[in-house]
Amino acid sequence: MRAYFLKFAAAFVMAAGLLSPAKAQDKMPAELAGLSEEQAEEVWEFVFGNALFVLMHEAGHMLISEFDLPVLGREEDAVDALSTIVILESDDTVYDNALIDASDSWFLTGAAAAAAGDDFVFWDEHSVEEQRAYAIVCLMLGHDAETFGGLDAVEDMPEERRERCVWEYQQTASSWFRLLEPYLRESGETPVTITYEEVSQPDLAVYAEAFREAGLLELAKELIADAFVLEKGIAFQMTSCGEPNAFWDPEERTISYCYELGQLHAQLLAEYLMNQAQ
Repeated sequence: MRAYFLKFAAAFVMAAGLLSPAKAQDKMPAELAGLSEEQAEEVWEFVFGNALFVLMHEAGHMLISEFDLPVLGREEDAVDALSTIVILESDDTVYDNALIDASDSWFLTGAAAAAAGDDFVFWDEHSVEEQRAYAIVCLMLGHDAETFGGLDAVEDMPEERRERCVWEYQQTASSWFRLLEPYLRESGETPVTITYEEVSQPDLAVYAEAFREAGLLELAKELIADAFVLEKGIAFQMTSCGEPNAFWDPEERTISYCYELGQLHAQLLAEYLMNQAQ
């Protein structure tokens, strides 16, 4: 299984330029107004990194559905772990940063909810935001303490918890490897449809263009669709949904990412950066 990740690490490195926000620097959605060029670049990196994580998260739902994989515990937590492992096993700095962005997004979302006085939704299928963030960080630490040991979130964790992260990563990664090994594709490609839907709303069109230029869906295809035996094929699409969301539709066999989610992530970090400057 690890050979698969090493094989696709090359694809990660080749795509690193695509994930760079350099092409998007001349695009300035309203959410980035008032930010410096350096801050705007940071926001685009944050948006792209979170989009990659979300696509891997939804791909996790797809793999569980397609292969009827057993999940002992909450599926949302399980696919958070899978997407984290897929990205970590690429062993590339660009994608390490994507995980940092993903965990930061949950910390920022949790802080924003607390500031707004929102109640914790303990009955939801997802863990609360900070729990999701720390679960990602723990796997990052367990995979590579040297690279991730200096993160603020790691320093907030007690030493006993940090030590258990090594065991948790090994156990979680080994479990996923064993489950997915029988379904790896040795040759050929999965039939895949990729669609970046056009949008008429100017505030979303800038994200649609940036995602298309970055080739995020093509990257998801290489990481997931081409790696596994999915004889019936699969579709990836980016579209406007009327809400910030992403989902796997087993009937349509489609992983969808909503442009509104990219916009939300941009707003989240841009507001944080502006508040920090005050």
